[in-house]
Amino acid sequence: MVEIIVKELKMPKAIFYLLTFIFLLTIIGCSNEQAQSSQPGVLKQPGLKIKDSEIPEAVVKLPLLLWPSFEYKRLAWNHKTKVEYCLITESEGVEINIGSKVEVLDEARCLYVWLNSVQGAPKKYSTGIMRIRVVETGEEGWTWSKAVDFKE
Repeated sequence: MVEIIVKELKMPKAIFYLLTFIFLLTIIGCSNEQAQSSQPGVLKQPGLKIKDSEIPEAVVKLPLLLWPSFEYKRLAWNHKTKVEYCLITESEGVEINIGSKVEVLDEARCLYVWLNSVQGAPKKYSTGIMRIRVVETGEEGWTWSKAVDFKE
């Protein structure tokens, strides 16, 4: 059996290579996160396809707004399961323009959004939100993931 001696500690060669590989993957993963954190894009009208609709291209238009903050909350998905939602209030959002150039700064970890609507009833959406900076104005805030059209 081949052994590598590191400062008088004996370590099997396979463990040494495994630890080195994990270390390198961690460094590469962290550098990829930084590269994605300022990804450029352009705002578009956000919408979600309606799954149970008889019309194949039926879409719910989401309000194109910029929120200063949101709240994470675990809420019931069905009677047995709770999932993490991003809670936002429509009345706290500021309108932003379609076609505005933006930089993506961060992405929320939630896969679902609970929108407290100005119409009264809260609405649940199967989408996420991301933190953006509007290039022209410097405004920063959270908007729908579906609102950003990424440039190549």
